[in-house]
Amino acid sequence: MIANAETPTWSKCRHPRTAENTKPQKGTPGGRCRCCDRDRQTRWNRANRERVSSWHRAYRERNLKAISAKSVAYNRLRDTGWTPEAFAAADKSQLGLCAICLRERPLQGDHCHARKVTRALLCNRCNLMLGQASDNSDLLRRAAAYVDQWNYS
Repeated sequence: MIANAETPTWSKCRHPRTAENTKPQKGTPGGRCRCCDRDRQTRWNRANRERVSSWHRAYRERNLKAISAKSVAYNRLRDTGWTPEAFAAADKSQLGLCAICLRERPLQGDHCHARKVTRALLCNRCNLMLGQASDNSDLLRRAAAYVDQWNYS
C-alpha cells in the first residue's frame, strides 16, 4: 500500500500508518509497523533456524495428540467434506461398522468426487475397492458376478 498526502506514515520506513498496518506493542505508544515487524521476524527466524526448529519440535512433542486430532479433522474436512460432527453421527448410525462389508474396522469417510457429496463410512479395504473401480457400479456388478461364478462353496 502506498501512502498518499493525507495518510500519515511511519517515521522510519514511510509505510502508511493505517489501522490495518499497525501492530499493537507493549511499551510502544501507537504500536509498530506491521510490514516492518513481519520483515524483522522473518530475518530473525532465518538467522536462528536451529533455535526456531528446536522450539517447533518441542512444541510438537508436547502437543502431538492435539495436533494430530486437529490435523485429522482438518484433512478429513478438506479432502472429503466430512465435518467431525457428521463423521460422529454417521459412525453412530452405522454402529461403527463399514457400510459395505459390515465389519468393525477403523472407518474413513467415503465421498463422491463427481458430485462433491459425502456418502457413508467405509473401511480402508472397501474404500480402496470403490476407488480402484472408479466408482463404476457396472464394473463392480461384473466383478461380483465373476466372484459368484467361481465361488464353489
